Amino acid sequence: MGGFMDVRASTMIKDHEAFQQLGQQNVETAIKMFSEWSRGWRAVSAEMGDFTRRSLEDGIATVEKLFRAKSLDQAMGIQSDFTARTFDSYFHNLSKISGIYAQLFKNSYQPFEQVLQNSAQQK
Repeated sequence: MGGFMDVRASTMIKDHEAFQQLGQQNVETAIKMFSEWSRGWRAVSAEMGDFTRRSLEDGIATVEKLFRAKSLDQAMGIQSDFTARTFDSYFHNLSKISGIYAQLFKNSYQPFEQVLQNSAQQK
């Protein structure tokens, strides 16, 4: 009877250790994912801040040029150039930020993907 209890206790201890290890792996995975999210959002925020600053500076410079314009044709040319620059800048930054988002999702998914691969290999 003592041997049965020893085997059963040993099995319970092994199961408990495996459960603790799984919990630790999940915590480490969650920390990695949150770290990647944090890094990615900081990159998005920095890029958006830079874009906003550049846009405001360009807008202020354009208004100054408009005040110095000597004719309506010159003012229309300044406004036309500003519109083209704004359009190009917007779509350039939109593609840059979408790339940052794609990388953010890819990097934050990798720790989770590794856990799934490890659990599939263990089965």
